[in-house]
Amino acid sequence: MKKKSMLNEIIELFKKAPDLKAKGLRSGYKKLLEYDGIVFAVKKFDDRIPEHEFEFVTWQRGFQGDMYYGNYFTDFERAKSDFAERSGLISRGRMFDESELLLIHSGLVKAGTFPDSDHATRKSIGQIVEKIEGLEIEALDEYLYETDKRMELDDTLELEQ
Repeated sequence: MKKKSMLNEIIELFKKAPDLKAKGLRSGYKKLLEYDGIVFAVKKFDDRIPEHEFEFVTWQRGFQGDMYYGNYFTDFERAKSDFAERSGLISRGRMFDESELLLIHSGLVKAGTFPDSDHATRKSIGQIVEKIEGLEIEALDEYLYETDKRMELDDTLELEQ
């Protein structure tokens, strides 16, 4: 999701979310979600820096309504992933981190060039590669940028010979 549309989504969620009230909690937090004792909350953080305008937190709710073991984020995507994992909505074993996705992407790109692969296999590999490239992964963006630069350099060297 692009930063501007993501910011608009966050603003809408913030406007609609109810205030979060809990024992000992500072005011200003709004509850986005709660599942299996894990609370996902947002607070307006800093108007001067739009991409860090909000603070996101995942807390465990105590038996007496208090919040503890908070994980704090300025990155909405990381906060959502943390909530999904902590609440048990997604098993950690089913998620890939950025370095794992980069490794998978690299392997699939290589596998897609094997001459003995049939058309259906190459098509499936291509779809998975496109899906990974559609994710907003900084390390992958840098890798693809460097790969493109190397390919352009290789093409230039071949033309000069």
